[in-house]
Amino acid sequence: MLSHCPPRHARLALVAPLAVACTCGPEFGRHTRAVRELPYLTSVTFYESSGAVVPLKFDPFGPELNARLPDPLGPGNCDVAFEPIGEYYDFYYSDRAGNFDAGGSYITISAVYPVAAPERGGLNVAEVELRYLDLVYERADTLGSFAGLGDNFLLFSVDNAVDDDLATTTTMGNTTGDPGERLRITVGFESSLDAPM
Repeated sequence: MLSHCPPRHARLALVAPLAVACTCGPEFGRHTRAVRELPYLTSVTFYESSGAVVPLKFDPFGPELNARLPDPLGPGNCDVAFEPIGEYYDFYYSDRAGNFDAGGSYITISAVYPVAAPERGGLNVAEVELRYLDLVYERADTLGSFAGLGDNFLLFSVDNAVDDDLATTTTMGNTTGDPGERLRITVGFESSLDAPM
Protein backbone atom coordinates (compact mmCIF):
# COMPACT_ATOMS: atom_id res chain seq x y z
CA MET A 1 0.00 0.00 0.00
CA LEU A 2 1.37 3.42 -0.97
CA SER A 3 0.78 6.52 1.08
CA HIS A 4 2.21 10.00 1.05
CA CYS A 5 3.64 10.99 4.63
CA PRO A 6 24.35 8.60 -19.46
CA PRO A 7 26.23 8.00 -16.13
CA ARG A 8 29.46 9.86 -15.32
CA HIS A 9 32.72 8.33 -14.03
CA ALA A 10 32.49 7.14 -10.45
CA ARG A 11 34.89 6.36 -7.63
CA LEU A 12 33.75 3.45 -5.47
CA ALA A 13 34.72 3.00 -1.84
CA LEU A 14 33.97 0.14 0.54
CA VAL A 15 32.44 1.79 3.60
CA ALA A 16 31.71 -1.25 5.76
CA PRO A 17 31.04 -4.91 5.13
CA LEU A 18 28.18 -5.09 2.63
CA ALA A 19 28.06 -1.29 2.33
CA VAL A 20 29.20 0.68 -0.69
CA ALA A 21 29.29 4.41 -1.28
CA CYS A 22 30.17 6.33 -4.41
CA THR A 23 31.01 9.91 -5.24
CA CYS A 24 31.30 10.73 -8.92
CA GLY A 25 34.03 12.80 -10.53
CA PRO A 26 34.29 16.58 -10.27
CA GLU A 27 32.06 18.97 -12.16
CA PHE A 28 34.94 19.87 -14.54
CA GLY A 29 34.20 23.60 -14.57
CA ARG A 30 30.49 23.21 -15.32
CA HIS A 31 28.11 26.07 -14.71
CA THR A 32 25.37 24.59 -12.53
CA ARG A 33 21.86 25.80 -11.73
CA ALA A 34 19.45 24.91 -8.93
CA VAL A 35 16.98 22.29 -10.14
CA ARG A 36 14.01 24.22 -8.76
CA GLU A 37 15.10 27.35 -10.68
CA LEU A 38 14.98 25.68 -14.10
CA PRO A 39 12.70 27.74 -16.37
CA TYR A 40 9.16 26.38 -16.80
CA LEU A 41 9.68 23.46 -14.38
CA THR A 42 6.23 22.32 -13.23
CA SER A 43 6.83 18.95 -11.52
CA VAL A 44 9.36 16.35 -10.40
CA THR A 45 8.33 12.69 -10.75
CA PHE A 46 10.04 9.70 -9.21
CA TYR A 47 9.29 6.29 -10.72
CA GLU A 48 9.44 3.77 -7.87
CA SER A 49 9.20 0.10 -8.76
CA SER A 50 9.04 -2.18 -5.75
CA GLY A 51 6.33 -3.98 -7.72
CA ALA A 52 4.65 -2.21 -10.60
CA VAL A 53 6.19 1.13 -11.58
CA VAL A 54 4.52 3.86 -9.50
CA PRO A 55 4.91 7.54 -10.50
CA LEU A 56 5.33 9.80 -7.46
CA LYS A 57 4.77 13.40 -8.59
CA PHE A 58 5.83 16.45 -6.54
CA ASP A 59 5.58 20.21 -6.88
CA PRO A 60 9.15 21.59 -7.33
CA PHE A 61 8.41 24.22 -4.66
CA GLY A 62 6.51 21.90 -2.31
CA PRO A 63 7.68 20.90 1.16
CA GLU A 64 8.86 17.41 0.18
CA LEU A 65 11.77 18.46 -2.04
CA ASN A 66 12.70 21.56 -0.07
CA ALA A 67 13.65 19.87 3.21
CA ARG A 68 15.55 16.79 4.36
CA LEU A 69 13.51 15.02 7.01
CA PRO A 70 15.21 14.27 10.34
CA ASP A 71 16.16 10.73 11.28
CA PRO A 72 14.70 8.26 11.83
CA LEU A 73 12.39 7.97 8.83
CA GLY A 74 9.17 6.16 9.67
CA PRO A 75 5.39 6.51 9.90
CA GLY A 76 4.52 10.20 10.04
CA ASN A 77 8.10 11.21 9.16
CA CYS A 78 8.47 10.45 5.45
CA ASP A 79 7.52 11.82 2.05
CA VAL A 80 6.18 8.44 0.88
CA ALA A 81 5.56 5.17 2.74
CA PHE A 82 5.11 1.70 1.31
CA GLU A 83 3.15 -0.27 3.90
CA PRO A 84 2.91 -2.78 5.45
CA ILE A 85 6.57 -3.54 4.64
CA GLY A 86 7.87 -0.34 6.26
CA GLU A 87 9.80 1.26 3.40
CA TYR A 88 9.96 5.02 4.01
CA TYR A 89 11.25 7.58 1.50
CA ASP A 90 12.64 11.12 1.71
CA PHE A 91 13.14 13.16 -1.50
CA TYR A 92 15.12 16.43 -1.48
CA TYR A 93 17.29 18.85 -3.45
CA SER A 94 20.97 18.32 -2.74
CA ASP A 95 24.57 18.69 -3.72
CA ARG A 96 26.40 15.91 -5.54
CA ALA A 97 27.27 14.10 -2.29
CA GLY A 98 23.61 13.93 -1.20
CA ASN A 99 23.77 16.72 1.39
CA PHE A 100 20.57 18.78 1.56
CA ASP A 101 20.80 22.02 -0.45
CA ALA A 102 17.56 23.82 -1.41
CA GLY A 103 19.53 25.46 -4.23
CA GLY A 104 21.15 22.19 -5.26
CA SER A 105 21.81 20.98 -8.80
CA TYR A 106 20.98 17.38 -7.83
CA ILE A 107 18.06 15.47 -6.32
CA THR A 108 18.55 12.83 -3.65
CA ILE A 109 16.25 9.92 -2.90
CA SER A 110 16.89 8.29 0.48
CA ALA A 111 15.04 5.53 2.27
CA VAL A 112 15.00 3.02 5.07
CA TYR A 113 14.01 -0.56 4.32
CA PRO A 114 13.81 -3.30 6.98
CA VAL A 115 13.99 -6.48 4.89
CA ALA A 116 17.21 -8.47 4.36
CA ALA A 117 18.03 -11.22 1.85
CA PRO A 118 16.70 -13.49 0.47
CA GLU A 119 14.07 -10.82 -0.24
CA ARG A 120 14.77 -8.12 -2.83
CA GLY A 121 16.47 -4.95 -1.56
CA GLY A 122 14.72 -1.61 -1.26
CA LEU A 123 14.96 1.88 -2.76
CA ASN A 124 13.88 0.70 -6.19
CA VAL A 125 14.01 3.74 -8.46
CA ALA A 126 13.51 3.36 -12.20
CA GLU A 127 13.88 7.04 -13.20
CA VAL A 128 13.62 10.62 -11.97
CA GLU A 129 11.88 13.01 -14.35
CA LEU A 130 11.51 16.79 -14.60
CA ARG A 131 8.41 18.11 -16.40
CA TYR A 132 8.36 21.51 -18.07
CA LEU A 133 4.94 23.11 -18.64
CA ASP A 134 3.63 19.53 -18.17
CA LEU A 135 4.50 18.87 -21.84
CA VAL A 136 8.24 18.26 -22.15
CA TYR A 137 10.21 16.02 -19.84
CA GLU A 138 13.84 15.42 -19.01
CA ARG A 139 15.13 12.38 -17.15
CA ALA A 140 18.15 12.22 -14.87
CA ASP A 141 21.30 11.36 -16.80
CA THR A 142 24.04 11.78 -14.18
CA LEU A 143 24.81 9.68 -11.13
CA GLY A 144 26.09 12.00 -8.41
CA SER A 145 26.59 9.56 -5.53
CA PHE A 146 24.94 6.69 -3.74
CA ALA A 147 24.93 4.57 -0.58
CA GLY A 148 23.92 0.93 -0.76
CA LEU A 149 23.75 -1.25 2.35
CA GLY A 150 23.06 -4.81 3.40
CA ASP A 151 23.10 -8.26 1.89
CA ASN A 152 20.56 -7.53 -0.88
CA PHE A 153 22.23 -4.40 -2.35
CA LEU A 154 22.97 -4.88 -6.07
CA LEU A 155 25.89 -2.66 -7.10
CA PHE A 156 25.32 -3.30 -10.82
CA SER A 157 21.80 -1.81 -10.52
CA VAL A 158 22.87 1.71 -9.49
CA ASP A 159 23.17 3.06 -13.06
CA ASN A 160 19.56 2.03 -13.71
CA ALA A 161 18.39 5.30 -12.11
CA VAL A 162 19.96 7.26 -14.98
CA ASP A 163 19.56 4.95 -17.99
CA ASP A 164 16.30 6.47 -19.36
CA ASP A 165 14.53 3.10 -19.11
CA LEU A 166 11.44 2.57 -16.92
CA ALA A 167 11.92 -1.20 -17.19
CA THR A 168 15.15 -1.16 -15.12
CA THR A 169 15.47 -0.26 -11.45
CA THR A 170 17.94 0.23 -8.63
CA THR A 171 18.14 -2.23 -5.73
CA MET A 172 19.95 -0.36 -2.96
CA GLY A 173 19.67 -2.99 -0.21
CA ASN A 174 18.40 -2.72 3.35
CA THR A 175 19.03 -0.88 6.61
CA THR A 176 18.40 -3.84 8.92
CA GLY A 177 22.00 -4.05 10.16
CA ASP A 178 22.58 -0.30 9.98
CA PRO A 179 20.03 1.46 12.21
CA GLY A 180 20.16 5.21 11.70
CA GLU A 181 21.62 4.86 8.19
CA ARG A 182 19.77 5.47 4.92
CA LEU A 183 19.91 3.94 1.48
CA ARG A 184 20.56 6.78 -0.96
CA ILE A 185 20.94 7.69 -4.61
CA THR A 186 21.69 11.20 -5.91
CA VAL A 187 21.02 12.12 -9.54
CA GLY A 188 21.55 15.14 -11.79
CA PHE A 189 20.17 16.48 -15.05
CA GLU A 190 21.79 17.94 -18.13
CA SER A 191 19.81 21.17 -17.72
CA SER A 192 20.99 21.73 -14.11
CA LEU A 193 24.58 20.60 -14.61
CA ASP A 194 25.34 22.10 -18.02
CA ALA A 195 23.35 25.29 -17.54
CA PRO A 196 24.04 28.20 -19.92
CA MET A 197 26.11 31.03 -18.44
